[in-house]
Parts: sequence; C-alpha cells; structure tokens
Amino acid sequence: MSILVIGGVTLDILHLPNFSGPVTAPGGAGMYTALAGKCAGAPITLFAQRPEPLPDLLQPIAASLHWIGPTILASDLPWLEIAHYGGGKAALLNAHWGAQANDHASIASQRLVILRPDSPNRDGLPTASIGVPANVPRTKRWADIRRDKRKKTR
Repeated sequence: MSILVIGGVTLDILHLPNFSGPVTAPGGAGMYTALAGKCAGAPITLFAQRPEPLPDLLQPIAASLHWIGPTILASDLPWLEIAHYGGGKAALLNAHWGAQANDHASIASQRLVILRPDSPNRDGLPTASIGVPANVPRTKRWADIRRDKRKKTR
C-alpha cells in the first residue's frame, strides 16, 4: 500500500545554541512525516504547496519525494522562526503562513478535487492518506469545507 501525506513544507529560521547566527533549514510537519515514511521504506506521495522557483534548500526534498500540490511563489512559502535553547527547550519567535494564510479555501478545494474517489487526477495516487495539520483552526475550516462538499455530492 502507498501513502499520501497531506501537510506542509516550510523554510525555517533556526537560532541554535553555539551558532553565531541564525540557520535557514527545510521544515514542516508534512515534509518530516513524508521523509520518515520514505526512510521506513513506504512508497510516499507528499501533497503540499510547492514553491516556484524551488529554493535551493528544498531541491533535495523535491528530488527524494514524489511531491504534488498547488504551485505557489517562493516568496509565499511559509516559515517559522524558532529559538532552540538546548535541553529540549525551544520557543516559536515568529511565524509567517504565506500562501496557506492567504489562499486556504482555494488550497482546500484543490485538495478535495484531487482526493475525491471519482477525480480523474486521482489515478496513481496512494490508497491511504495521512493529514498533518499545521494550524488547528485552519484544519477545522478545511474539514468543514470537505464535509460541506461531500454533502453537496450526495
């Protein structure tokens, strides 16, 4: 069985102990979940916003995962700024949700279209899926949209 991970990819700004300045690194729970599944040997497809042009730091991610989803501007990619203090302590200093904040209803609609069992775009998509919510209120809105669309198709 193959697995579809629905989540997000970010470019995060990390403040790490013993580093002279911030470090930029790929992030996002969807990306981490997809990579973990791939490392465990599962065939994985990641459904997440994909920036164009693709930043250099995300090139290895794109090369190692089957990554599908709506195209966004690279400047609209979400990012988190996180301070790591050591000893398991960290703090979220800032967050920019980018296109996720500005176009959530459109993204949810695109997800629904591709995930519907009768969708012509569904061919070749995995049979099982995992959703990784980055923001609970946004995820609830997406679930509400999905439920409403299901009611309309019945």
